[in-house]
Amino acid sequence: MSAGKVPYLYIVGASFSGSTLLAFLLNAHPRMVSVSEVCGVLPHELIEAPDSYRCSCGEKLLECPFYSDLQQRIRASGSSFDLRDWKNHFQLTDRRWLQILLTRPLRWGWAETLRNMASSLVPGQRAKRHEVARRNLHFARSTLELSGKQLFVDAQKEPARVRFLSGIDEIDLYVIHLVRDARAGASSYMKHNPRNDAARAARRWRSANLTSDYVNRYVPASRWMLQRYDELCADHQGVIDRIADFTGTERAPIPDDFYAAEHHIVGNQMRLGAATGIRLDQSWRKRLSEEQIETIKRVAGAANRRFGFDWP
Repeated sequence: MSAGKVPYLYIVGASFSGSTLLAFLLNAHPRMVSVSEVCGVLPHELIEAPDSYRCSCGEKLLECPFYSDLQQRIRASGSSFDLRDWKNHFQLTDRRWLQILLTRPLRWGWAETLRNMASSLVPGQRAKRHEVARRNLHFARSTLELSGKQLFVDAQKEPARVRFLSGIDEIDLYVIHLVRDARAGASSYMKHNPRNDAARAARRWRSANLTSDYVNRYVPASRWMLQRYDELCADHQGVIDRIADFTGTERAPIPDDFYAAEHHIVGNQMRLGAATGIRLDQSWRKRLSEEQIETIKRVAGAANRRFGFDWP
């Protein structure tokens, strides 16, 4: 592809919002490519089982021809890259409190101004940010070259990435905020971590989605799209068509057996499954008690309404 701007679609939102499903569907589009989570496999997953972690294609990640070729292309472009640790996170410091200060999205513009002033005083911060930005750009461009497609899709979901990606001149950025109903989202948080009671899970859902909403100021209104997970499940073709229109990409039919397309998805265990059709996950209705639903309502009900759901 040319050295011009890279068309780049970023999916932001809370964990367990349906981003892996959306990444699969978009990757099945003949003009769009996604590996889902652009920051890659968590290092501990490869450290614990370096020979068993598998790409969605079924190959071991470290032996997958697609990723081997991708690694070579990124290195040839001038960026360091290792499949064992992709280093695409905008990790600007090893000090946790300072990393939060430098990267966490802020609600108010004045706070952003103060943060920018403070970050300019951190030694090496600008150079580190430039290095990570360059690696992300080369990752996207190399993936597009390898796939022969036109639009790169990043489903990392982290709100902070919107701020950093929007500052890369060579990236033509579009953002989708993917939102799942608070009851379903909180239920998933509880399912995946027993330490999350209903109140804590609802707070995590609320915080992730409100923070995702704050970062819309980094892109023009025409480059921001709110998408609800239930709509994706009800009419995936209609949603993919709207995303195509949103990004200026040609519409194309997505087959019901979208898993049959060539995919190289990492992250969620869904990558290793086989599709039996798309259906809305309503398991929260059996998992949550009335008391837990009432707690979620109290903590996250207003935010749920804000994002267009009709409950409570």
